[in-house]
Amino acid sequence: MTVAVEVRNRGRRAAGKSRVTLYLANGAKHTSRDVVLGHGRVKALPAGGKATAKLSVALPLKAAGGGYRLIACADSAKKVREAKEANNCAASGQLQLKSPAQPPRPAGIPIDGDALAISPAFSMTDGIDWGFVRDQSLHEPAAGDPITLTLRAGNRIAGQAGYTQANVAAAPLLVGTATALDFSASSQDDGALTVDLPFAFPFGGIFEQQVSVSTNGWLSFGAPAWDFWNNEQLSDYRGVAALVGEQMRGVMPYWSDLDLAQRGVGPGEVRKVVSSDGSAVAFQWDTGQHSNGGGPRRLFQVVLFQDGSFRFDYPGTNEAGGEKSFVGFSPGTGPGSATIVTEAGIAVPASSLLFTPRPLPADSVSGSLPAGEVTATLPVRSDVLEAGPGCEVTLPSTASAEGLVTCSMPALAVGQQASQTVTISTPPNAPGETEPENFRLGGAYSTAGTTLRDRGEINTLSGSLAPAAIDLVASFNSPGLPRPGVPAEFGVDLEVPTIQASLDEPVITFELPDDVTFELIQIAGKQLPCGPVTEQAVTCRLPSGISFTTVGLSVVPGITTVGSALTLGVTASALNAPPATASVTTPPVEAP
Repeated sequence: MTVAVEVRNRGRRAAGKSRVTLYLANGAKHTSRDVVLGHGRVKALPAGGKATAKLSVALPLKAAGGGYRLIACADSAKKVREAKEANNCAASGQLQLKSPAQPPRPAGIPIDGDALAISPAFSMTDGIDWGFVRDQSLHEPAAGDPITLTLRAGNRIAGQAGYTQANVAAAPLLVGTATALDFSASSQDDGALTVDLPFAFPFGGIFEQQVSVSTNGWLSFGAPAWDFWNNEQLSDYRGVAALVGEQMRGVMPYWSDLDLAQRGVGPGEVRKVVSSDGSAVAFQWDTGQHSNGGGPRRLFQVVLFQDGSFRFDYPGTNEAGGEKSFVGFSPGTGPGSATIVTEAGIAVPASSLLFTPRPLPADSVSGSLPAGEVTATLPVRSDVLEAGPGCEVTLPSTASAEGLVTCSMPALAVGQQASQTVTISTPPNAPGETEPENFRLGGAYSTAGTTLRDRGEINTLSGSLAPAAIDLVASFNSPGLPRPGVPAEFGVDLEVPTIQASLDEPVITFELPDDVTFELIQIAGKQLPCGPVTEQAVTCRLPSGISFTTVGLSVVPGITTVGSALTLGVTASALNAPPATASVTTPPVEAP
């Protein structure tokens, strides 16, 4: 792609020829971890002059899907002498990258020894619904509450190499031993029940013994299925594929906002049906929708087969209309792992859909995996409450950095799986808030030179992560004139003006003139985690999930500032919001 970068000489003297460099970055601030995309030449610039450099660059093929920014840095070769070297970089808005699509594997080609086919499977689940942020008992995690991470690895189990999708002839509802599921203890609307399966169902290379069944038309593995579709999924800045692929592990024959009490011709029902030979189990929904007078009625099923296949069927009328829906599935192993049939439809698919595991290598001794390890990230300000045998805290978490828990994993023969559990504490409440901030969870499995990763998140403060903007207002709050050696008080109000939006992993940077020292940076009397002061600037981490806060600063002027005004510069950004700036200037510093 072609990227245009404007470079301006803001100084009072001419600047010689220079180089501008373009980077691919995860955040809005340039670091040594950013990937160089290319360089451009900039002609000599007179004072106040500007020039546009056009760079033709390609995004790295190995870049994982997800959110990124482009960062351009002027004078990257450091050939131009400047009064201030720390303001040469600027970041673009958020970019969403899609992982390159993998072509389907041709049938009949031998795949023994193929790296894709023999790489193990891995999943991490936390027992908490992403959208409603509560466990099966309806409990929402508060500060200090336990959260149990289950890290599972499997070797050459069905679904490990992905699935083929086919439109097949419409099938009727499965007949067999039927059980009506009783949602009265949870809810006829947005209800969920955990149900035992009649066999170990292989999904995405991991065997599942239980499933959570939602009144909203989907099944979840490893977490309760409370959430309805179009809650926050369609507005999230990361996009549907990235969000569902990372946060959800389940199958969705018709995930919508359904309501068993709104069927129109009597109460709705969800049934579990086991085939007579025990090789298949179906979950069947006969229900209305939460709004629009309860209709149109929905009748559909998902059938799980013992070999790892699953099928979506839509017998009956199923007229179009009503709430938006998602049809597809997700192993929950990262951005792009979801298969989407429809993401905002109001009609069921025109045929039945069959998903079949791609073939795996034949069983052999050479297919065994040696012993390895799994790791779980320990969120900032979180502790380990309990862990399985062979687990230890290899890096404690701090007020500003995540920790790490490492657990041993046994060797796995073909068709085997193993797991470890780590129970962590929910971090304390965010500064100035009555709930913990949003936090990420991460797991990894390493064996035989291969490392697989899985992530999740707990949005306790806010799950409304739509694209946002930031309003900043800075003020000088000390009475009288600033004086050397005496703390000067500033305040910064940060607000997200967009309705029902909050900030994902926001950061704020403060800049001061020379001979002024940062003393305190806090919210509601609690110190923020901040990095080191460099070039009279410091960057601090704000609570993830906030939409409004006030940051207080205390700074101390030095003796050389007497007679000069102090200017505080502020820049704030987040993963879902571009940088915003503000500044405030004090009266001249008074002599002592």
